[in-house]
Amino acid sequence: AANDPNLIGRNRIAANLYERSSSEGNGRAADNLAALILDGSLSHRSYSDAVELLRLGASRGDSNSQWRLATILLDPAREPTDRREGLRLLEAVVQYGDAWGVDEVAAVYEEGSLVDRDLEKAGLLYAQAFEEGEIWAACNFVRVKYALDPSILLKDFDAYLSSGVSALQSNCLELLFADRDRLETWGKSVNDLHEILEAYASKGQWRGVSFLAYFDTLRLAEEGKIDFRHDH
Repeated sequence: AANDPNLIGRNRIAANLYERSSSEGNGRAADNLAALILDGSLSHRSYSDAVELLRLGASRGDSNSQWRLATILLDPAREPTDRREGLRLLEAVVQYGDAWGVDEVAAVYEEGSLVDRDLEKAGLLYAQAFEEGEIWAACNFVRVKYALDPSILLKDFDAYLSSGVSALQSNCLELLFADRDRLETWGKSVNDLHEILEAYASKGQWRGVSFLAYFDTLRLAEEGKIDFRHDH
């Protein structure tokens, strides 16, 4: 897309449509336009333009605008900063109940770079996002639960994990396949695990391809067909 000669023109057309829709009271259009500015797609528009658009979208109750503006206000490296307002906006996103937005707020609390890290709160929010339909939150929730208590058994969270992998969510791969001891607590057969990785690999997900190759190597080693030493 970066080498697309028509990309600039298409961005300008999209910006005009968002501008028109925003002028008619659409808060999400204001956020979409601000996002184009912030990622550098509209060089003729300024950062301050984007902030004002986000304020406009947030005032109209758009949860995307509220989340995006909150990440600016809470970041000491950016301007303007307003911690109280940033936290209020995060809470507004959660109260609105948009599943994607709740998942993003959970990530803010899990990462802890913009607010004090709070894994308990992140876990509750990921669970809320999943219940409201955000499949991406499934493995995020289990990852946080594992960070809080490494003794948990993945089989106790099978509903979350199965939802995540059935939708081929990439965040599930690292959680499940980067640690063999942890993976074993899921209780899946070798064939089940192989099928999961094949599904990821067939969709071109490079981590799926990488884990599949490693997984097959371990399986062959365990069957005594090759000599493989793993020091980790």
